[in-house]
Amino acid sequence: MFDFKNKQHLLIVEYYSKFFEVIMLNNFTSDTVIMNIKSIFARHCIPEILVSDNARYYTSSKFQEFAKSWEFKHITSSPRYQQSKGLAERTVQTELLKKAEYEGKNPYMSILNLRNTPLDSDMPSPSQLLMGRRCKTKLTITKKLLRTEVP
Repeated sequence: MFDFKNKQHLLIVEYYSKFFEVIMLNNFTSDTVIMNIKSIFARHCIPEILVSDNARYYTSSKFQEFAKSWEFKHITSSPRYQQSKGLAERTVQTELLKKAEYEGKNPYMSILNLRNTPLDSDMPSPSQLLMGRRCKTKLTITKKLLRTEVP
């Protein structure tokens, strides 16, 4: 979870592809968090393991019942060991929404562009890794960074 312009957002990052989902939440109840996670799972499948912090909406009995009924293992990270949430923390630290707002752009286009940017010169973009293809975007990428096949 992170806050942007006094609005709370849920961020979920898939570890292999680094593909991420960002959803603005109306509140931080277990029911709201669970409903939005179910929506993400419906699009991208149920993970084997979900790692989260120890926030009350994740430690609630409702969330534990959700994990059991949807058959995924839920692991919480230690509050004193922030590195265990490193990928999610790095994704938020990109300050994607702030940058989009500063540049007067739609944040969804910024999210799309980040998902379609190759991770490095030897690795495809998160979208390519997740979907097995390049996705249409308005982002200009040099041919040197593009890769036609997914490893």
